[in-house]
Amino acid sequence: MPAVIGYLVTRRNKIDEIRISKGYKLAENIAKKIQRIQDDYLYFENLYNLNYINSTDFHQLMENFTEKESLFFSDHKRIEDFISIRKQLVDLIQGAWIYLSLKEIEAVKSYLDIGDITISNDALGVDKYALHRSFFSNILENKKTRAKKYKLIIKLFSKIKF
Repeated sequence: MPAVIGYLVTRRNKIDEIRISKGYKLAENIAKKIQRIQDDYLYFENLYNLNYINSTDFHQLMENFTEKESLFFSDHKRIEDFISIRKQLVDLIQGAWIYLSLKEIEAVKSYLDIGDITISNDALGVDKYALHRSFFSNILENKKTRAKKYKLIIKLFSKIKF
């Protein structure tokens, strides 16, 4: 009987150890992706402020940004990477309830909802003008709300105990 109890306790400890390890890796991965998304938001706010802050015609700005792909090549690539990282984060959150609390998951989902970007296709593929318009509109309109949500995520994730 003591051997059976010892086996069960050891097994339970091993299961807890695996769960803690996976939960920690998941939380770390989510935190890295959120940090990358936040860094991209700040980068593009800066880009907008440096290049377009004095313009009054947002439509013309987005046409300029879209048409001058060679000038803004790295920025166009960064937007594509941003969208990819957001998708990866959405996928990570799908199974996160096993390891993270509902409060943490809802905070991340709420943060992602603010940054939702409209991607539409035309005859040539992705309508880049619409993508860029949606992307920059989102950045400019939701700055304060996004900052609050980001701070909440930092607060919640810094309190995670495994």
